[in-house]
Amino acid sequence: MGRNGATPVIRRSSLAILGGSRIREKPYPSWPRSYHIVEDVLFALWKSLLRPRTKAPKEADLVSRFEYAFAELHDGGTATAFRSGREAVRSAVLLLGLSSGDEVILPAYADPSVAAVVLETGAVPVFADIDPATLTLDPFCAELNVTRRTRAIVAFHFAGQPADMDRLMAVADRHGLSVLEDARHAPLARCGPHSVGTFGTVACFSFEASRNIAIGQGGLVFRHTAGVPEASTEAANALRFHPDKAPVLNHAARMTDEQALLGLAQLDRAELLAAVRERGASILSSVLAEVEGLTPISRAAYTTRHAYNLFVARYNPDAFRGLDRRRFLMALNAEGIPAQPGWPCPVYQLPDFTEHHPKNGAKAAEAACREAVWFPQNVLLANPDDIRDVARAVEKIREQADALLSRTDL
Repeated sequence: MGRNGATPVIRRSSLAILGGSRIREKPYPSWPRSYHIVEDVLFALWKSLLRPRTKAPKEADLVSRFEYAFAELHDGGTATAFRSGREAVRSAVLLLGLSSGDEVILPAYADPSVAAVVLETGAVPVFADIDPATLTLDPFCAELNVTRRTRAIVAFHFAGQPADMDRLMAVADRHGLSVLEDARHAPLARCGPHSVGTFGTVACFSFEASRNIAIGQGGLVFRHTAGVPEASTEAANALRFHPDKAPVLNHAARMTDEQALLGLAQLDRAELLAAVRERGASILSSVLAEVEGLTPISRAAYTTRHAYNLFVARYNPDAFRGLDRRRFLMALNAEGIPAQPGWPCPVYQLPDFTEHHPKNGAKAAEAACREAVWFPQNVLLANPDDIRDVARAVEKIREQADALLSRTDL
């Protein structure tokens, strides 16, 4: 109680961006965890010498062991590892056997790299809207865009949230289409009882520094079934599939032994870290539910494991007296909370794709570009009280939004 019996008013310090103290002085856990690099290499070397229990043949090299181990974590199949994620994407697209003029349906809210490779093949990217609840490709919108020239659908498991694969595969089956799963954000994610990558014709994964399995560079093409046609001559420059034997890589595209060593060690931690991310996401969702203005993107009912390469929420400026997202994020970063706006526009508004504006529009994708706030997985790897700092910072900004709005120099 105060001196006169009244409850004392607890005042927060001024916003850090305006010269006040920060909510957090200590950074969130780094990712990838650089202090584990030497440990990872030594551990992987030790395991490789012991030849751990895996389906890989005894004579398999390090890259092959990584491929087998990755496939085992994803319900079995054929995995082919590359030096870069770009090579993996390119090979996955080429394996669809596209011809000039063929149409490929892609989500309008996505990384543009798959669409760029589609253009390189001479095929036509057709952008469809996303489900506003999950920010993944809306199966209904995808089917609206099917024509007699459509040959494939790209399902992007954005932020680690699996796309609605049962419904997308139903669309593909009705129209005789191939499906490419872009799983760069989603290793170990599961849709119902099945792993991502096991639904479509072919899938691609990425191991770049910001990914859940982070080895600096690298990518992988994954097939769960034998339904992939033999690659075209162009695809054979990077990858050749044959129905009766394992894929053969040309030397320039193959993942290096050094990458495979880091990858093997990452796979040993993958299940544990997946559980840590899910726990962190649950805590962050709970604390954000207690403050106004930042609403987490829904986790779909069919999702049995979300990979949480990112934690994504929608920003509502009305809860901050009209404060725009740009200044909100500046203030949030100043408080020691890492966050970013994500893609500034749908793929079809980028210079290379302006001739491919969706005929049915993409209002949900455009809204996501205006409203999304991306938190990196670093936040989810922190301890619970550190995760709660996100909500503390959001509430601090909301309470002092007027002070930000009065500043014309920000």
